[in-house]
Amino acid sequence: MQRLAFFLAFAAAVLALPEAWSAWRAAVQTGNPGTWARAVGWSALLVAAFLGAGLVMYAADRRAGRIRRRIGVYERILARGERGSARGIVLLSLASLACVGGVVYGELTDRRLVSAGAMGVLLMLYSFLVLLFRRAGITAREE
Repeated sequence: MQRLAFFLAFAAAVLALPEAWSAWRAAVQTGNPGTWARAVGWSALLVAAFLGAGLVMYAADRRAGRIRRRIGVYERILARGERGSARGIVLLSLASLACVGGVVYGELTDRRLVSAGAMGVLLMLYSFLVLLFRRAGITAREE
C-alpha cells in the first residue's frame, strides 16, 4: 500500500511539473487572472505531491533505521499520529488539491456547477483533515 501511495504521489508530481511550468510561462506572458490561478493550482499540486511522496519515503526509511538527519515536519506527523492518521492526512491533502483544481477549472470554463460541487467536497475534506490533525496532536493548544 505504501509503494502504491508513493508511486501515485510521484506520478502526480511528475505529471504536474510540465503543467505548472507551462502555466507559469503563460501567466507571466498574458497576465490574465485565470492563467495565474491555473499556475498556482498546478504548483500547489506539484508541491503537495512531492511532499506526500517524501513523507512515504521518509516513513519507510525511518522504519528501516536508515535516517541520518531527522526532518521535523515528517517526524511530527509520524511521531504524534498513528500510521492511519499520517496516511489519511496525505491522502486528504491530495484530494483537497484535486478539488481546488476542480474549482479553478470550473471558474475558468464557466461551469459553475463543477466549481460549486468541488467547493462542497473541499469543505468536507477540510473538516476531516481537522479531525485527523487533532487525532495526530498537530493542532495548537490553548494554555
